[in-house]
Amino acid sequence: MVSKGVHGWAASHCPDCGALMDGAVSAFDDEPERPRAGDLGVCTLCGALVQFDRGLRLRRLTNLSGLSTEDLLGLLAMQEAVRERHRLH
Repeated sequence: MVSKGVHGWAASHCPDCGALMDGAVSAFDDEPERPRAGDLGVCTLCGALVQFDRGLRLRRLTNLSGLSTEDLLGLLAMQEAVRERHRLH
């Protein structure tokens, strides 16, 4: 996936590592200008799978069964990229 833009919102913390997350990168051209409730993501520090709640706070993504195969594979690829980046540094 190719990053298309950075979108800001009120800062939230990763539910796994506590990293301050104050921006999001869209992987698709047709994404809205800022995250919406229910949007998925990956913490760029620890690789945690997260989802935005109604207040645009990050929550741990615990139910993967409702995801499409495309969404799940995309999330897992991003998660692996984060983990690989940290292995290299």
